[in-house]
Amino acid sequence: MEEICRGAADPADIRLFTLREHQSFEQPFQDYISSLNLDFKETDYEGVPQYLGITPDLCASYYIGADWLTPEHGVVVLPKMERLDYITMFMDALEFAPSAEYFNKFYGINFCAPQIECGALNSILTPLIALQFLTAVKHLIHRGIKRGYVHKEENLKGKIKGKICISQHFSKNISNMRQDRIYCSYKEFIPDIPENRLIKRALIFTKQMFSSLPGFSKHSMSRSVWKMLNDSMTAFQDVSDDSGGYSHIAAHRNKLYRHYEAPLKLARQILRRYDYSLHKLRNEPNLVPPFWIDMSRLYEVFIYSKLRQQYDGIIKFQVAGNYRTAADFVLPQKKLIIDTKYKPGAGVNIDDIRQISGYARDEKIL
Repeated sequence: MEEICRGAADPADIRLFTLREHQSFEQPFQDYISSLNLDFKETDYEGVPQYLGITPDLCASYYIGADWLTPEHGVVVLPKMERLDYITMFMDALEFAPSAEYFNKFYGINFCAPQIECGALNSILTPLIALQFLTAVKHLIHRGIKRGYVHKEENLKGKIKGKICISQHFSKNISNMRQDRIYCSYKEFIPDIPENRLIKRALIFTKQMFSSLPGFSKHSMSRSVWKMLNDSMTAFQDVSDDSGGYSHIAAHRNKLYRHYEAPLKLARQILRRYDYSLHKLRNEPNLVPPFWIDMSRLYEVFIYSKLRQQYDGIIKFQVAGNYRTAADFVLPQKKLIIDTKYKPGAGVNIDDIRQISGYARDEKIL
């Protein structure tokens, strides 16, 4: 996969350029990509990266994922660390994330654009969406599953509920001499409502996702994931999985059910990922929608999860300073400012020292 750009006679014939984080395009690819007149620029703080955050000097940044440079040319940026345990990182980060909304700051998916053929990224994108969805459903269950009034029509035996449907009662019962039956129309207050059906359907897809992930059953976190999934399926056992026609639904702007917004959004993403077809999931092609992950932010939240285990309640995360800066962590009781760097090795350069020294002199942080 990495060699796809090498040895090609004509860069115009290359369908997919592949880089790793902080890797530059090689010659003559730089000359060809420059000739495309694309607007490469540095990504703003907490902004959405354009072209995976590739800089004006045609070098990859901290973003991994896949995107289109032109309708004919795509680009893929792979992680610089080949053996990173993404599933464990995602699980720990999701468990201790400051909020569900925070995850929108470090990854995004564009389902409206054509998909890109890149099997190497399936093992990253699929568990990310699925794990975030399961965590959101877990919080939803803790807050309480929503119920609603659902309209039903039923041919009841020996009792009346709601109102009698005269025409149906006559055709089904009177004309057939079924004196013990009464055809009624009524509303029932149950959890089998459109929002919950959509989530239940996505849970079934999520189960299929993890079943199809290579080597996932042997992963150390698989037991926790399956428990979370089985607990969710049990909580939604009274909900049907027929979500037909409900893909557009959204949680009503009700303060009591604000916790439904994130699970519904993620459920729609999972179902759109496979076009609402379990058959497509079982025969999953090596296609991914254009997406990006800010690996430096993911690493920050992963480290936050470890610090929370040791200093729960006293560790501060993303403490804002002057001039739109923010210290990664502050431990007031020990008068410590802590910064993370997502890079291999234990070396520290002078820019790292300058940055954390600046935090230590920032009056707003102090």
